[in-house]
Amino acid sequence: MSDSIPPQPPVTAHPPNTPGAPQNCGLAIASLVCGVLGISPIAIILGHISLGKIRRSNGTLKGRGMALTGTILGYAFIVVTILVLTASLLLFKSGFDSTSRLIQTEGRIQSINSALITYRHRAGHYPSQAQGLEALVTRPTTDPKPRSWGAAFTSLPKDGWDREFVYKYPEMLSNKGGVPKIISKGPDGVLGTPDDLSSNSF
Repeated sequence: MSDSIPPQPPVTAHPPNTPGAPQNCGLAIASLVCGVLGISPIAIILGHISLGKIRRSNGTLKGRGMALTGTILGYAFIVVTILVLTASLLLFKSGFDSTSRLIQTEGRIQSINSALITYRHRAGHYPSQAQGLEALVTRPTTDPKPRSWGAAFTSLPKDGWDREFVYKYPEMLSNKGGVPKIISKGPDGVLGTPDDLSSNSF
């Protein structure tokens, strides 16, 4: 009779896949990676799927924090993208609107200027500063009265910001046969600032 002990199988100190040890959810990791890389739709989808799997795993899966982070990053990236696109659109629209108003104003100044030249040919002179641009709509009854007159407009055009134009034709300038000036107060609506537009500008 032998006293030898039969060989035993080797014992692993930390056996893999020990029952009850939760494993990282691969989808949660993938969601986090996609969220960091800015692949927001995939990050959100994988995040929601992995959260559901982790919740139903009864503790066998972990990685809820990674799934949440990936999902939040995905939504955050979409929100930031929408905000940036909206801001860009508003800036573009603002710039386009400003350019459009400038073009309208320049066109109307030129139209008024042409009407003033026609007025001078008929009347023999430009309207005085006191008569103003209204002389292009209503025949002046004060001196200097026009020798011949015809309405250029049914109502006076306004600039691109819906403000009345300023007419400048001081007596000193009219005595020298000078040309009157038509001025728009520009975007700020204040006369005498750098953004004014006038017939002398073009």
